[in-house]
Amino acid sequence: MRKFGLVALWVVLVCVALVVMINIHEIGHVLVARISGDSAASYHLYYSSPNRSCIGCAFVDYNDLTSNDLIAVNAAGVVTTQIVAVLAALTLRYRTNLHKISQRSLIALIGVCLLDAGYQTFQGFKTPIPPNQFPTNVDAADFALLLGAKTNLGSNTVMISLAVLTLAWIVTFLTTARHSMATQPH
Repeated sequence: MRKFGLVALWVVLVCVALVVMINIHEIGHVLVARISGDSAASYHLYYSSPNRSCIGCAFVDYNDLTSNDLIAVNAAGVVTTQIVAVLAALTLRYRTNLHKISQRSLIALIGVCLLDAGYQTFQGFKTPIPPNQFPTNVDAADFALLLGAKTNLGSNTVMISLAVLTLAWIVTFLTTARHSMATQPH
């Protein structure tokens, strides 16, 4: 029975962490859009219309922002979740008196934040980008389309580079965190 309770606790923690991560991700988009001049930028945790349905959906007026602003807005969601993952890992590392539930909550949050980077990149790869189709409403695809056009590298090259960087980031983060926790003072 104790195992069931522990599994149930992890399921609840991961679900809560997922909702927190989605909100943080979308707040990152909205914050950068507002800083860039779109005072009407907003998000919904869940949105459904005949043209669009999504969980975690930022609404940005693309006409109010420059291409550089849009690149930053599209990157901001994942960048924000990765900052949260680093802060959570640092909290785990340096706050040795945390309660077990707090430790598990931080671990769940780190996990879903790292998954956000991987998921966004995967979603970008599976999204076809027709010529002159902006926005696609997929962060990585729009980021690749904008940055590819700005740098003349092309969206496919940017997407492949993004995948390599994402994988390198996740491996580096996990390796560093594992080493850091192994050398944690007691």
